[in-house]
Amino acid sequence: STESKPNNTNSRWRYIKVDGQEPTLKSVMEGRYDFFTENTLNDKNNLTGGTSNVWEFLVANLGNKISLAKVNEAWRNAASIARVDGTPASDDGIADTGILDVPNPPGNQPTFPVTANQVRSNAVNGQARTYPGSSVNNCNMTFMRTP
Repeated sequence: STESKPNNTNSRWRYIKVDGQEPTLKSVMEGRYDFFTENTLNDKNNLTGGTSNVWEFLVANLGNKISLAKVNEAWRNAASIARVDGTPASDDGIADTGILDVPNPPGNQPTFPVTANQVRSNAVNGQARTYPGSSVNNCNMTFMRTP
């Protein structure tokens, strides 16, 4: 999650490992960290006219790798322990947090080993909680997506 950065001196908040795995984009992409959610946008009415533009914009840009990389930029090295001067401890992408996209097409999985460039330019979650053709259910166990 990306609620805060650990080098914020006004907060004692920090990321912790779960089952020995760090909560980073790289860990999720590699299938080592499965504490994540698949989120949806819901509306009780069918949007038409001018208001549908908002949905169309979100759909077009949430899956846009350039937009996603820009959104995640603020969270680079967020899970790393910062130096005393506040500079990040690393810049290799392994401590980045943020948002992951769904593979498109569904079989377009991350390649291994996952690199810093892949974390930052093509942040794709190879895991899923939603069975193909079903509704989002974050209570499901994770499984690797298949083509």
